[in-house]
Amino acid sequence: MALSTTKRSLCKKCSKMLSIFICPGCQSDLCTEHANEHREELARQLEKVVLDHDQLTQLIVDQKSKPHHHPLMKQINEWETQSTAKIHQVAEDARALLLDGLKKHTNNISEALKHITQELTKARTDSNFIEAELAEWTTKLNDCKKNLQESSTIGVHQDDKTTSFISKIFVSVTANDVFNRLIGEIQIEEMGHVIVQRASPYAHTAVLGKLEYTTGEHRFRFKVEQYHENKWIFFGILSKNVALQACPHTTSSSYGWVARANEVILNGCCQQGYNGYKNEMEVNDTISLCVNCAEQKIYLVNERAQCKYEIPVDLSKCPFPWQLYLGLFYLGDRVRILP
Repeated sequence: MALSTTKRSLCKKCSKMLSIFICPGCQSDLCTEHANEHREELARQLEKVVLDHDQLTQLIVDQKSKPHHHPLMKQINEWETQSTAKIHQVAEDARALLLDGLKKHTNNISEALKHITQELTKARTDSNFIEAELAEWTTKLNDCKKNLQESSTIGVHQDDKTTSFISKIFVSVTANDVFNRLIGEIQIEEMGHVIVQRASPYAHTAVLGKLEYTTGEHRFRFKVEQYHENKWIFFGILSKNVALQACPHTTSSSYGWVARANEVILNGCCQQGYNGYKNEMEVNDTISLCVNCAEQKIYLVNERAQCKYEIPVDLSKCPFPWQLYLGLFYLGDRVRILP
């Protein structure tokens, strides 16, 4: 009988038996026994993925049905408890001081009244008094009564000039914005999460976010994935009421920072080094932009360099609503908005 000339490789698992099966996923050559084992292992992995899916589904159901059990809600509850405890302690200290002061104040009035009592008792016993003395005793009694009722030497005040001993608490919502409207040769990718400059070799291009902001505080995080060595990227805001232009230097109502020569844009005008701004941005840096509508300010943070900068926004020049406004200049520059 003629021998087969078909050349087959050995099984990757046992290196003994000839392979009869090639897995299309991992491209492994397997014999009959280990091919079956391989499929069983894949089936077990699938069951694990299904289990993970079911567990995540249950977590979502639990969070929807019990939102007050969320860890962030616990954080707020703990803040409330701690703040209330501080208030109670200060109130108890104030009450103790007030009670001590009232006791001393009442004792002083009692001593003054004791002298009047002795004078009245003597006058009644001796029947020796005149109109002027009656007027004097009446005046003294009225003064004691007034001091007892008004406690003019004791007061409770609130010092509005000092910083509150209770730290302020607020909610950050990392806004779920995406890139939306563009001008110039700039491309939006990955369902609005990435922008890429496509002008050759360079040109001003810009993009706006989709959402609008008029109240509260909103935080955005960006990753600089591609960054030309000459360094020019703009992070900031623009009033929706102003027409979008590619260059923030010529766009009224634009406020933000340029990653070049320490440039800060205030209502479309450039001021180098404003509020100590120094550009230290590098490729792969994560940049946070905070838009605080309540305080009418924006903040830029380079998370790697741990530097933070602030710009006050003039509402008369940049009225609400505000939108994200990013600009790219060099070919290939790429920025991603993080979830």
